[in-house]
Amino acid sequence: MRLDIFSEMQHPKELWTGPDHEHRLIQETLEEARLADEMGYGVWWQVEHHAAVEFSYSSAPEIMLTAIATSTKNLHVGHSSVLAPTRFNHPIRIAERSAFIDHLSGGRFQLGLARSTIPEWRTFNIEGDTTRGQMQQSFELLEPVGEFVNNQVAFFTFVHCADSEREAMENGAAKAAAWYTAGSFTFFEAKDAFVKTAAELEVLAKDPAGGGLTGQYLRNKNPNAPQSQAQRILGRIMSGENVPDEQVWEVLSGQDSLIVGTQDQVRKGLKRYEALGIDALMSFHQVGALTHDKVMKSIRLTGGLIPEFKTPAPP
Repeated sequence: MRLDIFSEMQHPKELWTGPDHEHRLIQETLEEARLADEMGYGVWWQVEHHAAVEFSYSSAPEIMLTAIATSTKNLHVGHSSVLAPTRFNHPIRIAERSAFIDHLSGGRFQLGLARSTIPEWRTFNIEGDTTRGQMQQSFELLEPVGEFVNNQVAFFTFVHCADSEREAMENGAAKAAAWYTAGSFTFFEAKDAFVKTAAELEVLAKDPAGGGLTGQYLRNKNPNAPQSQAQRILGRIMSGENVPDEQVWEVLSGQDSLIVGTQDQVRKGLKRYEALGIDALMSFHQVGALTHDKVMKSIRLTGGLIPEFKTPAPP
């Protein structure tokens, strides 16, 4: 399994200190990418989002990837993904920019396409019903069917490595994971439905009979299952409740999907994904209000495990 890095360039308001805080975020991202190159990560994946405020400052990823490519030696740079509807990016412009980055990086560029979703369609005055067809057209113009097959499966998840589990908690790992989840549901306008389902689970959990056998059968929900516990606590956070960090940690650290803790704990988490057949794990380190120094340490400690994995080459 190859170990990559996934970047949103997140910037919560609590980090908006000083007049140059946005410039600082860009410089920190470049520093993190240079460290990733030094440690032997495979691909640096940069998202594309617009008007996302705190959730993502990555509005010009092709420029960021160019800067990363020209300041690294071995790290591949991946645009994950170019927003394909033509009001975002015309296919000809996608092809032109991609070709330039590929030349500047010495053949280290990876390209992906995506449709985006409602808030960004609205920002660019795009009819949602037309996006699937526009994306198909972009694929056909850029990547003729049968020309190349990429049979690798990639998956992204939050990874935070520290010297101890206590240090990971004190760094704010669980709080960052909760912030990201709440932020993504808010940005993609799915918050209300999530909070409603979480509230239903809370009611079931408080019922001594668990909603009764009939209720559980009809709902097919176990409010005390690990995933449901996580949804309940995230729902409380999204509803404005000030949930103690220790409680957030206790619930979220039990999620197998997250990889948080010491090098040994992170190793076990990575091995779980490898056993599932994942070819590339897009490790997500720079999340929420985690400070730059903690992110750098996490990238370094996790990167120290790379030699233990048989790494497939980027496609």
